[in-house]
Amino acid sequence: MKQYRIRAVFLFMLMTVLGITISPPVTASEATELPMSIKAILPANQKDGVSGYFNLQVNPAEKQIIYIEIKNNKSEDITVNLMPTNAYTQPSGGIFYDVDVESPETSLLDDSFALSQNISMDSEVAIKANKTVEVPIEVTVPDMSKGTIIGGVLIGEKTDASEQTSETVEKDTAQFKVITKTAFAIAIQLDLPEQAESAFSFGEAGFNAVGPNVFIEMRNDAPMIQRQISGVYKVSDKDGQELFSGKFEPIIMAPKTKINFPIQWDSSLLESGKYTLSITADVAGEEMFVEENFDINNAAIIAYGERANQPIVKTQTGIPYWVVIVATVITVGLVLWFVKKRK
Repeated sequence: MKQYRIRAVFLFMLMTVLGITISPPVTASEATELPMSIKAILPANQKDGVSGYFNLQVNPAEKQIIYIEIKNNKSEDITVNLMPTNAYTQPSGGIFYDVDVESPETSLLDDSFALSQNISMDSEVAIKANKTVEVPIEVTVPDMSKGTIIGGVLIGEKTDASEQTSETVEKDTAQFKVITKTAFAIAIQLDLPEQAESAFSFGEAGFNAVGPNVFIEMRNDAPMIQRQISGVYKVSDKDGQELFSGKFEPIIMAPKTKINFPIQWDSSLLESGKYTLSITADVAGEEMFVEENFDINNAAIIAYGERANQPIVKTQTGIPYWVVIVATVITVGLVLWFVKKRK
C-alpha cells in the first residue's frame, strides 16, 4: 500500500510538471481575445528598417506629436489607461520600462534620461465597442546633441478591483496577492544627431544572501544602448583557491543606467570570510579585466540559512574526520594483535 501511494504521488507530480512544461502555444483565435490591439503609427522621421516601436531621428529641444492606434476588441466600451515610462536595465541584463524604480539593483545615473518627464498625453481614453482610436503623444526632445534616449508608454485597460484576476503566492512564509492585468508597452527611442562613445565600467563586488549570489556593479555612463557585454568569471577564497567559475552570455544595458549584475553562488561551501571575484569581459569587442574583493559576514550567512531553511555550512576545524577514522582502525588493530599475542 505504501509503495502504491509513492507511485501515485510520483505520477501526480509528473503530470503536474508535464502540464506546465507542455502548455500549448497561443493560437490566433486566443490572441484576438485580448482586450485591445496596439499599433505604433510610424512618422516620416522613423529610422529605416525599424518597425513595431518608435525609433525617431530627432534634434535637440524639438517637439513632436506621434500617434498610437488602439483597437477595442471587446463588444463593450472600455477605458484605457496610458502612462509614460522610463527605460531601466534588468539586473541580469536587458531593458524594461517602468514609471519610477527605486532599487539598489538597478537605477538611472542621470535624471535627464528619465524620458517619462518629456512625454505627455491623456492619462485615460474611452473607446467604444469594436472601435479604433488614434491617441496623440507629445514628445519633447531633451536639450542635448549626442546619443540615444529611450522610454515608452504603458497601456492597459482600466478595470475595477473586482474584475482583476488575482492569486495568492507564498514566499519566505509571507503571503502576497499578485494582481494580473493585461498591459502593453510601446518603446520610444530618440536618436540625436551625434553618436555617443562607449563608457562602460565595472564597480564594486558584493554578496547577496538572496539567491545566494555574488554581484558586480556594471555602469553604462554613455548616452547609448550598450550592447554585447559578455565574459567569464571565477570566485576564489582568501588563499587564492578557486571555488567556482563560469560565463555570462551577452547582455545589453539602457543608456545612463547601472545594475548589480548577479552571479549564482555555485559552491557547496558558504561561510564568512574574504573572497575575490575575477572577470574577463568582452564589451563590444574590447577586452576588460576586473578583480574585486568582497566579504561575506556572519549576518549574511545567517540570513541565507533562514531564507533557504538550510543548515549553515561551517568551516571544518580541528582534526580531519578521515584522520580520526584511520587512527581508530589502527588502534583497534593493535589492541586485537596484542590480545592475540598474549594468548
